[in-house]
Amino acid sequence: MIKINLLPVRISKKVEALKQELIYAALAVAAVLVLCLVVGIYQAATVSDAKARLAALEKEITALKADADRVDEIAKIREDLSAKLAVIGDLKKSQSGPVHLLDELAESAPEAVSLTQLSEVRGKLELKGIAQSNEVVSQFLTNMERSDWLDQVYLVGIDSVDKDGKKYKTFEITAQVSPPKTPEEILAEEKKAKAEAAKAEKAEKDAKAKAKAPAAPAPAAGGEG
Repeated sequence: MIKINLLPVRISKKVEALKQELIYAALAVAAVLVLCLVVGIYQAATVSDAKARLAALEKEITALKADADRVDEIAKIREDLSAKLAVIGDLKKSQSGPVHLLDELAESAPEAVSLTQLSEVRGKLELKGIAQSNEVVSQFLTNMERSDWLDQVYLVGIDSVDKDGKKYKTFEITAQVSPPKTPEEILAEEKKAKAEAAKAEKAEKDAKAKAKAPAAPAPAAGGEG
């Protein structure tokens, strides 16, 4: 009977199987390395894109701040101009104010009233006088309150006095001088109010449009190949 030694064949098969396992392991390691490399590249690109977007947002914020500063500057210039125009208007009123004020007092005072003292300081009017009765003083107050040039009319005091054998009433009145606005001033205020309303409406529309508008796309990382 012939005997055949199969040991070398078995060893050869084991060696071949071990080689296959080593090849598979090497391929698996290589695949893992490639995957890690791809993930790393993707993460780097994502970080770069995020940095680019952040830089674009910071630039936009800086531009918006500059616009806001410019708007504040224009508003301040407008306020200064309005204040100067108001001063000029007050000066013009002060030139003709005393004449109109005296005319108003002359029209408001009943015939039975005689003014003995009159002064006006910074718009506050103080006057003293004598009248035949309390009713006459009351009528004088009512007429002053109806005047377009006077406001905050108050009776400070009233006393009785004898003069030439007759009884009279002495009184003291204070009021605030408030000249009526001219048609030009009323028209200017109406125009100003309309302009401010239109400006506010436009600002609101612009803000809503900017809020709805999509953000500008950030430049792609690394550029085009």
